[in-house]
Formats: sequence, structure tokens, C-alpha cells
Amino acid sequence: MPKFAGSPEEVDAQRALLTAQEKKSALMCELNRVDNSSHIDGPRGGISLSNISFPLSREFINGLTAYGNDIDLVYHFIVIIKCGATVLHTNVVSSEDAMYSNGIVAFPNCFTIKNLRPDFLCTVEVFALRSRKEACGPEEKYRSKGGTFKGLHTSYNKSRSPGRRSASRTASLRTVEAGFESVGSLQINIKTVERSKYRLENVNHPVQGDLTMRVKKYAIDKCDVVHRGFLSLHQTSQGLAAWSRYWCVLEGGEMKFWRNPEEENSKNCRCVIDLSTCSGEGAVPEPHGTYPSSFHINVWVPKEGTSREMEILRVLMAADHKEMMTAWITLLNRAIKDLLMWNSQSR
Repeated sequence: MPKFAGSPEEVDAQRALLTAQEKKSALMCELNRVDNSSHIDGPRGGISLSNISFPLSREFINGLTAYGNDIDLVYHFIVIIKCGATVLHTNVVSSEDAMYSNGIVAFPNCFTIKNLRPDFLCTVEVFALRSRKEACGPEEKYRSKGGTFKGLHTSYNKSRSPGRRSASRTASLRTVEAGFESVGSLQINIKTVERSKYRLENVNHPVQGDLTMRVKKYAIDKCDVVHRGFLSLHQTSQGLAAWSRYWCVLEGGEMKFWRNPEEENSKNCRCVIDLSTCSGEGAVPEPHGTYPSSFHINVWVPKEGTSREMEILRVLMAADHKEMMTAWITLLNRAIKDLLMWNSQSR
């Protein structure tokens, strides 16, 4: 109805229609993908998105600043986030709201998407609804020609006989497209989620083109690599270095050490290395004197005397022979790769 043009009711109805259409489209795409494509196997993770904002174009801001009272148009913005069959949306923010923040359209929403594969692709799309400012007040909008809405509701119920309902519904069916239009979009994957600033593609007025948001990734699955065997650890105590032989279990992304295999199920381990703290190069061969089948990994540990600074600690290990060393390095690097895939890059 024309008297609802530009009203909060119209904007909310347009939002509901847009999100319904986007959900339908995402489900159809996901159905086709499941039937026709394959995934990269690997550990599952999740991402969180928050603090989404983007600036309006300088031309648009200058126009509102100079002729704001004479301009009868207002834009309403919403961000749709699509990842597979998951469709999320922000609240609606108007260009009038943005002018109170120096032309920045900001959304307070925080989103979490879980159970993602390593090859996920997430689309962030900005939509805008162009409308005139609301001209009618609540009394005029909700006044009916035939009297009050109570009387209108009563007459409507009387007309809903089973014989007439089908014909009236068939006559009124029509396809309605949302008034929101895309004004920019971008895609993120596991390699780009650590950024804070992105560039929108297919940008339209009145959006400037840059978008900022905070995106974090995190692991859900534990590493599924399992291996057991003897390893010697190079340890330093009171300035003296020595090799000690342990029974080692690689499981759940950790290396646990016991004196012998019998202690594994009866005693607490003597040492644990969390492989999610490893640096990116993984396990590397490093022959060491009488231990030619030795290798090392670098792990991040708190710097001595500080609570927040981190430093690299080199852990030197040795297998009994070359073939065992090759097996350990292969499995360790597979586990480290899976764990670091979802870890934050900052230390």
C-alpha cells in the first residue's frame, strides 16, 4: 500500500523477503554442490565474524551534508553472510544512521559458523533498499476505509468459506522480488579470514567499496593422526646435555612421553608437547653426532620472565633408525599441518 512507503513496516517486510530468497537460493546451490562436487578432506573448524562496517561514498556524504533537509531519499543497508546452506544476516542500518558516524555504516552483530571444511567459501554481500522518507504517521497508515481494523477482521473471517478460499488464494498468487539490491560483495576462505580490511566487488552507489570486519578461525576437530614408538629426547639439565629414551604416543595433536610402553595405561606421562604450538616448518631432519636419525620441531613457549611474550624453543628428538625417523617426520608433519590449518597466525 502506498501509505506504507518508506515506513519501518515496509523495510522489515523487504528484509524478510530478501533473507527468504537468499536462503532458498543457498539451499538450491548446496543441493547441486552435494550432487556434483567433492570436498577436500581435513579437520573441521569454525569462523566468527563481527564488527562489520563500510563507508558511504564521499560524493553521497557531501550531498547529504549540503542538502540533507531537501533530500527525500534514504537508503537502508543489510549484510547477508552465506556459507553453504547457512545464511545469516545483520540488522538493517539506514543512511541517516550512518551520518551520525561520519558516513560509516556499522553493524553490531556477531556471527559464528561451525563445522566448516578446510575448503569452505563464505560470501559476504551488502544489499541496499532505496526508498523515500516515511510520509504517513501510524494513525493514517492503520486507518481503514470501512472503519476500524476490528470490523475489517470480522468481515474477512466471514468471507473465508471453504468454497471461496481456493479461488481467492489462486487469484492473489504472484511472485514478488525484494526491493533490496546488491551494492557489493566479497568472498573469504581459510587463507583470507585473518584480514581486517577487504575490497568489495561489483560496487554500486552509494557504497565506497571498502569493508572492514573482524574474522577469526578456530579448530573444532582434534587431529586424527595416531602413532606409537620409541624416541630419544635431547634434554639439558644444569648445563649438561644428555639423551633419554622414551615411549612416545602421538594422538589428539599431542606427543606424550613415558619411560616404557607399560606406563602408558598405568601412569601419567612425564612430558607433553602440544603440536598446535609448533611453528609452520614442522618436523625437520637434523643429524646429531651419534644419533644420525634425529630431527627437531620448533614450538612457541612463553618467554622466561614474561607472561605474554612468546619465543621459539627447539625440541630435538631421535628415532632408533632412519626408517622410523622418516615415519615419525611424515606423521608429525601431517598432524601439524592439520592443527595449524585452523590456528590463528598471530603469536
